[in-house]
Amino acid sequence: MTEFPRSIGLGHMIYFNRANSKFELGRYAEAVGDYLQAIGLAPDPVGYYFNLANTYAEMHSFEEAISSYEQVEPTNWQAILNKGNALMCLGRFSEAHECYLKAAAQAPEDETVKQNVWTSSRIVNLLAGIEFTHRWDVSRMHLQICVAEKDFVHELKQYTYIIAGRVGNVGNSGYMSSGGEGFSGRGPIFIGISNCRPELG
Repeated sequence: MTEFPRSIGLGHMIYFNRANSKFELGRYAEAVGDYLQAIGLAPDPVGYYFNLANTYAEMHSFEEAISSYEQVEPTNWQAILNKGNALMCLGRFSEAHECYLKAAAQAPEDETVKQNVWTSSRIVNLLAGIEFTHRWDVSRMHLQICVAEKDFVHELKQYTYIIAGRVGNVGNSGYMSSGGEGFSGRGPIFIGISNCRPELG
């Protein structure tokens, strides 16, 4: 990997922009390395943490993603929304719902936020007091929630809920310019609730 001199005042921008390129190429582990380099050099690395978190989420390293999103909180509703999505993938539905409510307080008119507030509220209410397991299907971006037969009620018949996808990366840094446009986000998370064998999770 090419190392840029730390004496270059704009070195953090170079690492950041290269990380964005690697992210778009699907070279996520390499992108993480460059984002970390950029964070170490930048005087204000908040945007860099945002993209680092998205990269971890793309790698399905959700705990690391959550930690990185927390470096951007509490003033960035998009980071809070994305953190909520990472929590959903881990089956931590109540915590995810709290994130969406915080995002809604900052962006009350955003349709993505509204959808995720409603969906997470519905899931939390449906699963209240019920023992369940969950399984994350990477290939389909699908979370299957499994409820044991003893806890089955009519309302838990097979449903698929949709969590709106996460906000995309911050665009490239520019020198003497506004920089590049941001990158598109990722698609939705599909969540199914069904009566199935508990060992599925």
